Amino acid sequence: MKINITTDSTADLSKDFIKKYDITVVPLTVTLGDKSYKDGINITPNIIFDYVKKSGQLPKTAAPSTVDYKNVFNKFLKSEAVLHFSMSNDMSGSYQSAFIAAQEFKNIYVIDTRTLSSGMALLILYAIKLINEGHDDKKIFNMVKARTEYVNVSFIIDDLTYLHKGGRCSSLAFFGANLFKLKPSINIKNGVMIAGKKYRGKISVAVQDYVKDILTQNTNTDDSIIYITHSMTDYSIVQSVKQIILEQAKFKEIAETITGSTIFSHCGQNALGLLFINKP
Repeated sequence: MKINITTDSTADLSKDFIKKYDITVVPLTVTLGDKSYKDGINITPNIIFDYVKKSGQLPKTAAPSTVDYKNVFNKFLKSEAVLHFSMSNDMSGSYQSAFIAAQEFKNIYVIDTRTLSSGMALLILYAIKLINEGHDDKKIFNMVKARTEYVNVSFIIDDLTYLHKGGRCSSLAFFGANLFKLKPSINIKNGVMIAGKKYRGKISVAVQDYVKDILTQNTNTDDSIIYITHSMTDYSIVQSVKQIILEQAKFKEIAETITGSTIFSHCGQNALGLLFINKP
């Protein structure tokens, strides 16, 4: 039985990744004023950045509907299996919509990844590995679910405006961060965002301190791949991160990915994260 992989646009997969592994991506909706767009199809972070700068208004995002997922799942033959990777159920309604839609089909497995962005990509890569090894759909589903607790996702934020306007950062925290020029880090734990260490100074310096801390604190890692995922971050900053990883860690692959429009809508410009898998 062929096993297909589908996911949400919040996985922030590159076009090359999607093509290489034949992934079907279900876009979330991003709304700017009275116009709605499909993430990864007809909107980019640059468009959002310009809109927020000019209007002062934050974009709104919405998960695909149950009907959207049914239309996607319907494209696959009844004899085929589908593994669908959703953003954490505690951060988006996409999992519930996909799960409800899947009940009308056979062999559709909806995975709550308990994470977002390239953390989802890491689990997709793991599933691809298991598929190539010849495991059946149910076994892969269970093995991927077990893997979710080892995905390590964190990122550092340059500008709290997007999180503040989106209701994910209090006015007091927003004011304090601006006053003291703090760059907070955020960790994904048990499917939700929690505040991490705060870094002081310019984003170029704060990012380097954040990266060094993350790599020092996590030495028991799967060394196959680490993602640097960022939102329109300056090239020189990203290169400095790569250099630190090369000097301080031993990952076989350092992959760079740019956030899609949905994730950008909540983190703004110059957010940067490290994403990898810890060993059990």
